[in-house]
Amino acid sequence: MFELSFFTRWVSEPLGLGLSYSLGGDYLSFLAGPSIAGTQTFLVLLIHLFLIACGVLIFTRWLRMKRDAASAANSYNSSTALAVNAAFLGFGVLLTLSTLPIHRYYLIVAFPFEFVWLARLALAPDRSGPQRQTGRALLGVLCVGQALLSACFLVFIHTHSGAPRGDFGLSYAALRARGGQFK
Repeated sequence: MFELSFFTRWVSEPLGLGLSYSLGGDYLSFLAGPSIAGTQTFLVLLIHLFLIACGVLIFTRWLRMKRDAASAANSYNSSTALAVNAAFLGFGVLLTLSTLPIHRYYLIVAFPFEFVWLARLALAPDRSGPQRQTGRALLGVLCVGQALLSACFLVFIHTHSGAPRGDFGLSYAALRARGGQFK
C-alpha cells in the first residue's frame, strides 16, 4: 500500500546511484564496463560500491555525532535545516501517504534538498569541536567518485550508441548512421 521509493531515492540520488533508471536494460552492461581490450573491468561496479561506502561512512559518522545532544541541537537551528526537513518530511510523507506510484521525476522539486541534506550530514559538528575537515574530505571524495562515474557514463553512451534499452535511447550519431530515421 505504501511505497517508500521517495525515501530510498532521497538517499540514493545524491550518492549518484540513479543511473539504472536512465539505462534500463543496459544497466548491467554499464556496471561491467568499461571494456579494455575486450575485457570487462567492472570499474563502474567498483565506483558504485565506493559511493555506497562513502554514504554509509557519512551516515554512521553523523549517527555517532548525533548522540551528543548539544551537537545535535546546534546543528539544526537554521533555516537550511527547516527547508531540508520540510522537503524530506513534508514532501516525502505526503507522497508516501498518497499511496500513488512515485515516479523519479516527482522528486525534481526536492532535488537540491537531497544534496543539501547529505552535505549537512557530512558537515555535522563533532562534540569535541567543529571537526568539519573529515566531512569536507568525504564530500570531496564523493564528488571525485561521482565525476569518475559520470565519465564512465559518457564513455558507455559513446561506445554503445546510447542506451537503446533504456530511456536514454539511441545516440544522435547512431540515429544519423541509420540514415536519419528518428523512429
